[in-house]
Amino acid sequence: RTEQGKLDEVASDIKAFLKGVPESVDEMKEIISYAKMPFIVKGIMTAKGAEKAVEAGAAAIVVSNHGGSVQGACPSTAEVLPAIADAVKGKMVILVDGGIRNGVDVCKALAMGADAVIMARPFVTALYGGGAEGVKILTDKIKAELEATVADLTAKVDAVTAELAAANEALAAAQAELEAAAAAKAELDASAAKVAELEANVSALTAQNEKAAADLDFMAAAKYRDEMWALQQYLEVWKD
Repeated sequence: RTEQGKLDEVASDIKAFLKGVPESVDEMKEIISYAKMPFIVKGIMTAKGAEKAVEAGAAAIVVSNHGGSVQGACPSTAEVLPAIADAVKGKMVILVDGGIRNGVDVCKALAMGADAVIMARPFVTALYGGGAEGVKILTDKIKAELEATVADLTAKVDAVTAELAAANEALAAAQAELEAAAAAKAELDASAAKVAELEANVSALTAQNEKAAADLDFMAAAKYRDEMWALQQYLEVWKD
């Protein structure tokens, strides 16, 4: 058998095996082991589903709602992609499809956690309308849009980073000024405390001086009385 014949046989066997949707991780493991090739699970719309795909051994998942045709009011892939990426990023390849039409959309999907995107409808139109050249034109257009978007975002990130660095420098300068002001205030508080201490000492010395003056006045008065008494005694003796 040719290699293609073997692949066709495997595909036929898998189709026969997959008469229904796998109902457990173990069934998915069996399918993946039977395929004997990197296995991609399409139609993942929840973080829990992505984690089960990892557990089953899938090499990749496609975050897809199958064009929203599975059920009414189905969420878009953009709504569920971030949570799925948070759950399994780095554990498997994350692909996403659904409404991706240009390079800006590709950039958004990558920013939300996808490793790559799947675009079908735009390329079908390009192929039918322009053949290989149409596909090349569309591919170049998407590439140019993606590069321009990334360049624009990079410039904006650089600008914000510069603003943040300037703000951090201003904050550091303000903090330094605040610390200097705090040190100056501490010196002023210490000076105020010293002044209060000196004022207290002056008050104490003033009180001592006032007491000393009062004592001197008292002693002077007492001496005057003693001299007057002595004079009176002398006069009385002289009279006699």
